[in-house]
Amino acid sequence: MLNNHISNTVNLNNNNTMNLNNNNAAYCFNVMHINIRGIKHNLHILNNYLQCNSFEPDIIMTSESWSSNDDINIYIPDNYILTSSYCRTNCIRGGVSIFSKPNFKLKQFLFSCCIEKYFEACCSYMKTGNKYIVFLALYRSPSTPSSSFHESLDNCLTSLFSKFGHNSIYFIGGDLNINFLSESIELKLLFDVLESYGFKLNYNDPTRVQGTCASGIDYLLSNVPCNQYSSSVVQSNISDHFHQILNVPKSYIGLSAPQNSKGKISKRFFSNYNINKFKLLLNDCNTNLDFYQNFINSI
Repeated sequence: MLNNHISNTVNLNNNNTMNLNNNNAAYCFNVMHINIRGIKHNLHILNNYLQCNSFEPDIIMTSESWSSNDDINIYIPDNYILTSSYCRTNCIRGGVSIFSKPNFKLKQFLFSCCIEKYFEACCSYMKTGNKYIVFLALYRSPSTPSSSFHESLDNCLTSLFSKFGHNSIYFIGGDLNINFLSESIELKLLFDVLESYGFKLNYNDPTRVQGTCASGIDYLLSNVPCNQYSSSVVQSNISDHFHQILNVPKSYIGLSAPQNSKGKISKRFFSNYNINKFKLLLNDCNTNLDFYQNFINSI
């Protein structure tokens, strides 16, 4: 069993945990990962899906974008900007990208640990208060040894935590081609690396189903405590992989919900007849009417 590595589902009925049922975009920060299997071919499906579901994540991380450096800036989801990417130069396919809503001023963090097929990664970050919010998109080809990926991942996370600090918020999304639904040495080694930096998988549903074969190879994790966020696998037909959604309260990661320009005021309207009748009744009362008179004059 993988219960020692995969966190149990958040108990929303526990008074000690946050109620994460309300995914209102004004109060929750939403991150999405999907193995897009070629954004050039599936971008229109992704756009239609987001539009039809009236849901636009703040961040979209894609793996297997199959883009090149020549067209990476062409195929971008509607209402998003490209913040970082990695494209293969010697082989076809593969690659990763990170897109964000334009109101988030993300910057790209460059590192030299990427190796085609073995460890493909890109990173974006933004600063909030005295800490950073860091996003890391990953892809590993199933034809490469997992041991090389584990080592590169450890080196990459060491570099990021040295740069941005241990008090920052980190999100990782990617297709690692390591099945978390099946016990294996490569899975144990992967979780050993991830958990040493505070990451824990918060779902155990398959992310790819082919006929009668189901596997969990797509990951979306954070170092945010598991009782402070929710994540799930969403069955969709954007590609032959299901996508994952993670949402965390904006207040927890240092982002403020948008404020209305005008405060909301609720009023009850009374007819002149009722107001005059109320005044007459007050005059019959043997009490100090200064407070009530001020209240009446304000109506």
